[in-house]
Amino acid sequence: MVKIESLVFVAIFSLIFIFIGFYYRHRKRPEEFFMAGRKAGLLRVVSSIVTLLGAGEIVTLTAFAYIYGYYGISVFIGVLAGCLFMCFLVPRIRANINDYKPYLHTDYLRRFLGVGSEKISIILSLIAVTSLLMIQLVVGGSLISTLTGLSYTYSVMIIGLVIAIYLMLGGFNSVLTTSTIQALSLTVLLILLLIFYNPSGVTLTQLIANAQNIIPPLDFLMLFILGFFAIMGGTDVYQLIYSANSDKVAKKSIMIAGFAFLILTILMVTLGLKIHAQLPTADPNNAFIEFLSSNLPTTISVFLSLLIMTSIFSVADTELFLSSMLVGRLIFGRSELNKKIRQSLICIVIVLGVILSLYFNSLVDIYFALLYVFMIIGSVMIARLFGRGNDIVASISMILSLVILIFLALTGKLVGLYPLISLIPPALNFFLPTKKV
Repeated sequence: MVKIESLVFVAIFSLIFIFIGFYYRHRKRPEEFFMAGRKAGLLRVVSSIVTLLGAGEIVTLTAFAYIYGYYGISVFIGVLAGCLFMCFLVPRIRANINDYKPYLHTDYLRRFLGVGSEKISIILSLIAVTSLLMIQLVVGGSLISTLTGLSYTYSVMIIGLVIAIYLMLGGFNSVLTTSTIQALSLTVLLILLLIFYNPSGVTLTQLIANAQNIIPPLDFLMLFILGFFAIMGGTDVYQLIYSANSDKVAKKSIMIAGFAFLILTILMVTLGLKIHAQLPTADPNNAFIEFLSSNLPTTISVFLSLLIMTSIFSVADTELFLSSMLVGRLIFGRSELNKKIRQSLICIVIVLGVILSLYFNSLVDIYFALLYVFMIIGSVMIARLFGRGNDIVASISMILSLVILIFLALTGKLVGLYPLISLIPPALNFFLPTKKV
């Protein structure tokens, strides 16, 4: 049965985002469309980084609350460490950007290593970013379907259509502006949910008492490493660094975002613990979906409608935009693309993403495998930022690392510390000095 209240709020939220895209429709130059003119200020950059928390993270952190309690934030302790480390590297990342106008880290690798490294990094980034888009569509479709009563197919198609419309109209300005709204909404809605959703009168003291699970040291180490490289290898993070209007803004944005990530994940885990208090026997991986299916008060349903739309759009629009950029780079290289081609790329990517999401809807399990791909990219980037590596070794090491990850996945060993083996080939870059450009 269709739930009218939730559906109305989903529709209102969607129309607001489409209007934002319409507002920026006259920004036609590539620099405006893809990078917002490189004039992004502190609030827009911070908001865009923070809203990389999406629907997949809500489901994952709810599961972590069941399994690890508050120790489930370990992956975001790694994210904070990655943000602080990247602050130190921002001047190197943005070095000479006026000379070659980078959009992504792939442009950096082309400039300072070579074409081979650029092409391999584009392919790896495209695999990761497009799959993250699909995860948002799959998880988002399931959440919206459960919340509103619409079918999963219609839910996925609506998400894809709304995002495609405002991105084709407004480009990266749409992403930055909607991210500001999303960051504020995400914070306020989580706080309101924690205030109004109080199953069985559970107190904070009781929540903490029920959250004393200890994370195994090896699990903590692996999650910490994944969080660290999610930042260091994140395609979306580099785009935001390059779009900032100065080194100072980029550095401050990364630092503030790191602490904001940690605060938001603590709020999300607390929500997960409250869900655990209501549904103690639920499967951790499906607990949030089961929570949506429970008999919730109208106020909670409305808050959840907005929270879910915020979390879905906050990542899906960024990953769709990045996917279209990467496809453009792979096919057209550094050539400037006219408006029709830019819009066509967005349209093609979202259509493919929606189709794949309708047929392959068990993608949450590969979420961490995608972080391993970012781990490969991040390790090569770190080497180059410290003046190490060359084009041939960087290219071959990324290919070997991907082969290792595929082998581990096929043999059921993509668990524990085994994935760290994929860091061995990129580590060879640290033994080779980079030629000065």
